[in-house]
Amino acid sequence: MKKFSIIGIIIYIFTIFCSYLLADERNEAIVIMNASSKHFCNCVFISEMSLDFCNESYQRVISATLHESHEDSIISNFELNIDEENKYVEIKNELYSSISFFNDQKGCYFKN
Repeated sequence: MKKFSIIGIIIYIFTIFCSYLLADERNEAIVIMNASSKHFCNCVFISEMSLDFCNESYQRVISATLHESHEDSIISNFELNIDEENKYVEIKNELYSSISFFNDQKGCYFKN
């Protein structure tokens, strides 16, 4: 049940941000990176799923959400770093970095 809940949440997040993806490429990358880091944080630290499952569910959501070939190229340039000891997920490219932190009180969150 947890697997389907997390997939549903991620699909919802990507759907909300879909209208923002019409902005320039940098803004698209920022939105996609933030949603992606949040997905992996929730999947790995909250749902305690394997990284393989998280990658597979991410690919299903991304392929259903993104419609443009240049959006696919943005994602292919992402570098994913998961630090299980310090409990954070970082997704970065040459322009931007998105880090989603986890703790037991807040769950997954972004620091200002």
